[in-house]
Amino acid sequence: MIWATIIRVITGNVVPTLERLYVKRMEADNDKDKRRFDERIKVLEAKRDLISQGMQTRIFWFVWGLFAVPLGCWWALVMIDTMVPFIHLGIPDLPETIRPWANTIFNSIFISGVGLSAVTVVASRFGGRR
Repeated sequence: MIWATIIRVITGNVVPTLERLYVKRMEADNDKDKRRFDERIKVLEAKRDLISQGMQTRIFWFVWGLFAVPLGCWWALVMIDTMVPFIHLGIPDLPETIRPWANTIFNSIFISGVGLSAVTVVASRFGGRR
C-alpha cells in the first residue's frame, strides 16, 4: 500500500487525470471524442507505467536520497534554530532556484507519510488489528 501512495505522490496529477479521462470517455457521445480520449489515456498510462517502473530501481532511490537527505538535514537545523531560542545557528533560506524541487521533496515525504498513516488507521479499524 505504501508503494501505491508513493507512486501517487510522485506521479502528481496523472492518476486523478486518468480517472477523469476514463469517465469522460465513457460519457463521450461519438467515436471521434472516444478516440481523442483514448489517445490521451494511452499517453498518461505510459507516463504512469514509466514512473512506476523507474521507482523499482535502486538508482532512483539512491538519487532521491541524495536530494532528500541534505534537504532533511537543512529542515532539521531550521526546526532546531526555531524551537530553541538560545541557539542561533544562522541557517540561510533556500535559494529560489532550489525551492521548487525542495517543495516536491517535502511533499513526497510528508504526503506519503500522512497517506500511509491514514491507510494504516483505517485498515486497523476495519481489520481489527492495532
